[in-house]
Amino acid sequence: MRDPCDLLAWDTAFWGMPIARVSGNALAPADLPAIDRWCARHAVACLFLLAPCDDAALLAAARAAGFVETDRRITLEQRLAGPGAPPSPAIRLATPEDIPRLRPIAAASHEETRFFADARFPRDRARELYATWIERSVGGFADAVLVWDDGGRPVGYVTLHDEPGAVRIGLLAVDANERGRGIGRALVEAGLAWARERGADRASLVTQGRNAAARSLYAATGFSTRECAIWLHRWGSANGEETG
Repeated sequence: MRDPCDLLAWDTAFWGMPIARVSGNALAPADLPAIDRWCARHAVACLFLLAPCDDAALLAAARAAGFVETDRRITLEQRLAGPGAPPSPAIRLATPEDIPRLRPIAAASHEETRFFADARFPRDRARELYATWIERSVGGFADAVLVWDDGGRPVGYVTLHDEPGAVRIGLLAVDANERGRGIGRALVEAGLAWARERGADRASLVTQGRNAAARSLYAATGFSTRECAIWLHRWGSANGEETG
């Protein structure tokens, strides 16, 4: 029989406390005793649940069990029909030499995410999470990282992941001092060009419901909403006792 939760090894190591996720994004009142026993056995500090926005019964059960909403996860998608705009000549593939410049951009650029919304996660570690994420992406976690090169200095990036028949955009960010120049849109369009070159017929990405600027940018570049889900976190046990 499958465990009711999955222990997240990378998250656990990064945050320095046991982090887990409810398996299968499903939760019913009858599941709670098994979930609570599993979390107690693994000393889980924080448990994640991803629930569809329209599943009122699941959301009610989760809230009654002590879960708190931290983010709306919006999945966007578009079909890649026909040729797109050629990428700007300022855009190139990232190299390991770019990492020292990209890390501080990442650390300062993703504060609309759930790890910042949940005050139990230290903000300095949340910033380091995204700095580490871009470093790992350049190191091979992503299939490509494109950067906007401003005189040899990368000031923005988009990470790309090749999936069967599709390309997924991971992270997108622009240095705060360089915003308003159309760099973000150019990076998205370059990512779509990269996808077409690889024969993908779809592009997708995930953004935050509270990130109005990003949602506006993605709409302007041809994306539309495919689905909505809600991230919920529960610290400690259902009865309020701390487990980590």
